Amino acid sequence: MGVSHDKYDNSFKIVNNSSCTINHFAPTTKVIHDNFDIMEGLMTIVHVITTILKTMDGPSGKLWHNGRKDAQNIIPASNGTVKTTGKIIPELNGKFTGMALCVPTPNVSAMDMTCHLEKSSKYSDIKKVVKQASESPIKVMLGSTED
Repeated sequence: MGVSHDKYDNSFKIVNNSSCTINHFAPTTKVIHDNFDIMEGLMTIVHVITTILKTMDGPSGKLWHNGRKDAQNIIPASNGTVKTTGKIIPELNGKFTGMALCVPTPNVSAMDMTCHLEKSSKYSDIKKVVKQASESPIKVMLGSTED
C-alpha cells in the first residue's frame, strides 16, 4: 500500500519505501491534492539530527552547515522529499519547494505544509478529508487526531 501503488509495474527492479519524511509528506499531500488540487506549496521539515552531522564543529567538505555541532545547533539542510514526491505523484512534480531544519533531538520529526489550492476550502474541510482518509485503506500510512 502506498500513494502510487496502483502504478506498480512488474518490470521495476527496485521498489523503495524511502524515508520517514516522505512517508508522512506524500500521503498527506496526496489526500489534499486529490480533494482540493494543489497549485503550489512550501514544505518545511523539522528533523532529528542524523549521522551525517558532526558531534563537534569541524570541516565538512562542500556543505558548511554539515560541519556544525549537531547537539547544539539548528542546522538548515536540503531535503529530497519534494523531488521524490514529484516522482511518485507526477501531477505534483515542480509544484513544491522545501527545506529542512535538523534539530538537536534524537527522535522526532514534524512537517509544515503551506499550499495554494485550486478549489476554495476551509480548514475544517481539509481536516474532514484527512480524517476520512485516515479511516480508509490508506490508514496504514495516515493517521488523524484532534489532540
